[in-house]
Amino acid sequence: ARSGGKAVLGLEATVDAANQRAIDTLLVDVVRLVPGGICTGCGWLAPKTGDCEACGGTIRPVPDLADALAEAARGDGGSVRYLMADTALAGNEVGAMLRFPLPVTR
Repeated sequence: ARSGGKAVLGLEATVDAANQRAIDTLLVDVVRLVPGGICTGCGWLAPKTGDCEACGGTIRPVPDLADALAEAARGDGGSVRYLMADTALAGNEVGAMLRFPLPVTR
């Protein structure tokens, strides 16, 4: 999952892809719970609670952000694969194959 490619690996990059509606296939490590949050105003997903980057609303905590990511991916026409085997996802909670490359950020 290289920068600017059609895949992302790790929570931050996957949340960013979900918020840009870019996820084609979400990959979830079934062994881990991933705490995070979702905005009560606009639905923006975030790895932490606080103020929403998109609308300034409140990010409420969710016990497993992977579930919210799965719901968002499916809602955007994507699919979800739950992985139990030792794969390249090991050491990361989530990753995704994308519909389109995301802009490279530093």
